[in-house]
Amino acid sequence: MKREIRKKYIDVRKQIINKEEKSKVIVNQIMNHQKYIDANIIACYCSLKDEVCLDELITDAWKNKKIVVVPKVNGDEMEFYEIKNMNDLEIQSFGIREPKHDFTFDKHKIDLFFVPGVAFDIYGNRMGFGKGYYDRYLVDLDAYKIGICFREQLDDHIPTDEFDIKMKELEKMEPEQGYRDSDSPTQTPGSDLTAENME
Repeated sequence: MKREIRKKYIDVRKQIINKEEKSKVIVNQIMNHQKYIDANIIACYCSLKDEVCLDELITDAWKNKKIVVVPKVNGDEMEFYEIKNMNDLEIQSFGIREPKHDFTFDKHKIDLFFVPGVAFDIYGNRMGFGKGYYDRYLVDLDAYKIGICFREQLDDHIPTDEFDIKMKELEKMEPEQGYRDSDSPTQTPGSDLTAENME
């Protein structure tokens, strides 16, 4: 089941048009999010061509004196490293931009975490590429986790297992539908976020 859904949304991502313009809208929404405004240390990702691009967000974070950390895969594990400008990145295999240096950042200091994915559902569940890098990294992390995607990547339900980490919020363009929580849904007031607090 997961394999078929993953393949479906990998194909869906490739077909999304106007990714640059949509990314700008999503980044603008994030910049106005109180969690981002208040955060001192944020974890971002260096986007692939089919992902929401957060480069403008990273630049804005530097302008606002925030610390930015981004991922680098080492063997079977992923670690995060501080970058202070785009020159701290280099192109690795598959065209992935990764930090040049090898000084890992203490993940427990991160305030806010932006998480990419192949697909998300309306309950905050996330599907990645199946390697488990983010799920292993996030398992004991208290940082506030926001999933980042295009609207086309949102599914009604994604199958999960005990190791999958749920997002606190979801940020996408065209906020038509938020998470549903049968216990206590709480829409973020005064916000363009398509998310609800899952706690």
